[in-house]
Amino acid sequence: MGSLKNENDQREREGCFGVMSVESGLEGKRIHLLPCGTNYTGPAPVEDYFKIKAAGSNEDGIVMEEAAFRGRKLMGSRLPLPEGFCGFVLKKVIGSNNENGKIKVKSLEKDGFDVWKADAMFGEFSYWNHDTLPTKDDSIRSVMEWLPVSAALHEEVTADGAAVIAEKMKLQSESLAGSKRKL
Repeated sequence: MGSLKNENDQREREGCFGVMSVESGLEGKRIHLLPCGTNYTGPAPVEDYFKIKAAGSNEDGIVMEEAAFRGRKLMGSRLPLPEGFCGFVLKKVIGSNNENGKIKVKSLEKDGFDVWKADAMFGEFSYWNHDTLPTKDDSIRSVMEWLPVSAALHEEVTADGAAVIAEKMKLQSESLAGSKRKL
């Protein structure tokens, strides 16, 4: 591992603005995306005060949950992350040195990049609306649907991969054409 200055230069050239440290054995957490802000960051006894009840399903087939925050009724739904993605709860680290291959930065401003440590991970989260029921048209659902599309668009395609995609598209168009003839 080179000097921290050389690593900073390389990160800046590559467009890297931060470093994330992830250790094995992270605890899974239930994450909530609320339609409001708070002036607090840190641990909180969420389970003691944020009581969640099942609220059935809507016409889109979305399983809903009901809760209240500061006296306001919230309607929400659990949303899994797309296949191949996982989420992390991050905490900014201001460390002292480079030990055992793990970078810790003395001064974030001086060194020009942030260092983050993963405190927990998640594979799904609950998002909450306070004025509307959850629907398939919610913007957060659209973002989750876009992630795999974006990953596919930025994936390098080889000649073999292009041939496989072309064959799949051909089979899909033949299948659609066959189903239209039956109508």
